[in-house]
Amino acid sequence: MRTALICNDTRGGIQPYLALAIELKSRGDDVRFIAPEGYTRLAEEVLQPHGISFCGLPGDVEAVLRKPEVAQQMEKGFWATHRLMIQYATSAMCDSMRTGLAAAEHSDRLIGGFGGMLVGESIAEKLKIPFIQAHLQPLTTTGEYPGLLAPTWLPRSIKPLNRWTHSASRQIFWQAMRPALNTARKTILDLAPIRFWGNVGRQRSPGELLLYGYSAALLPQPVDWPRGAHVTGYWFLDRPADWQPLEELVRFLEAGPPPVAIGFGSMSSRDAGVMTKLVLEAVQLAGQRVVLLSGWGGLPETSLSEWAYALDSCPHDWLFPQCSLAVHHGGAGTTGAALRAGLPSIVIPYGADQYFWAARLQEKQLGISLGSRTTVTSHQLAQAIQLLLDNPEYQLRSQACAQFIEQENGVQRAADLLMNSR
Repeated sequence: MRTALICNDTRGGIQPYLALAIELKSRGDDVRFIAPEGYTRLAEEVLQPHGISFCGLPGDVEAVLRKPEVAQQMEKGFWATHRLMIQYATSAMCDSMRTGLAAAEHSDRLIGGFGGMLVGESIAEKLKIPFIQAHLQPLTTTGEYPGLLAPTWLPRSIKPLNRWTHSASRQIFWQAMRPALNTARKTILDLAPIRFWGNVGRQRSPGELLLYGYSAALLPQPVDWPRGAHVTGYWFLDRPADWQPLEELVRFLEAGPPPVAIGFGSMSSRDAGVMTKLVLEAVQLAGQRVVLLSGWGGLPETSLSEWAYALDSCPHDWLFPQCSLAVHHGGAGTTGAALRAGLPSIVIPYGADQYFWAARLQEKQLGISLGSRTTVTSHQLAQAIQLLLDNPEYQLRSQACAQFIEQENGVQRAADLLMNSR
């Protein structure tokens, strides 16, 4: 079986599909991976040892999120960010369609989540092969909980309202992309316009396979989902077998009690110095140590006290088990990594689905959501840190969740379903 995976996301949204590609390759599939060319180095480092080919789509998500105008819009809230990101995505639609079509040629099936589906579904239609939806967030309608973009203050008990918020959440993304997508379908693929409401999270035929790569421990599979939709568990990409931590980091970890891990992934900020000062003040007020993951999420390295250590990045599957809790933006990948390590979370969302995951963590009493990063204070963060560390119930629930996630073995479960769907 010749399988192509296509995705267009931040690094945290790329890694689960890398893990899935490796698992499918180990089962005998001939796998090709299609993702933004800005991740060429990451993809090749991960995929080449497994004999998986990589094709880069035009664009660099990391570079876009680093742009000052993007950071400025993110500070204004979801709708301003949404409009700007739509502009970037639609401007590259035709080029992505053309490149993706060439990369997926001779494939027997194409797999992707929302970002990859934007061009992948049309490419699969042109090639007359199946497109299998494999998402990292819940996109299939249910009455059991609200949709991704539903305000967190909405009541959860009104099932018709919940169903409506799922449809509304999908359409907020879909309708903004549909005109550019239809232009690319006509120009590049010579295809008719796609259906008005789209197919995101929807089965095109009864029993069609829909995969969701998150844990039922955090969000159980709804009983009203259609046959063929499956919550598999997270698709974790583990660190390379030959990876070694910096000696300086190891010495820091061994020099005292487990630190708080703080990082905001790929989220951008114009005033990263303010956020760095805020989190350091909070950790000091709470009397804790900290590992500061700067990455390219806007936490710059600065002159640090002996109770703080900063580094650009570090594999979560190595670092998090050595920490006491995680403070992060609520991205699906970081949320899963913290749960896997048995860590309670404090979430400071930046936008999109991050408020959704923050609310789910708080509902399950696996963490605390502090709301918008534009309003949080160092005292609020310090109080949240102290609350989680002073209440062993949070630790016990998080550890039980970690055991559940280990037993789920999400990437193997997803691969089982994909192999059985041939």
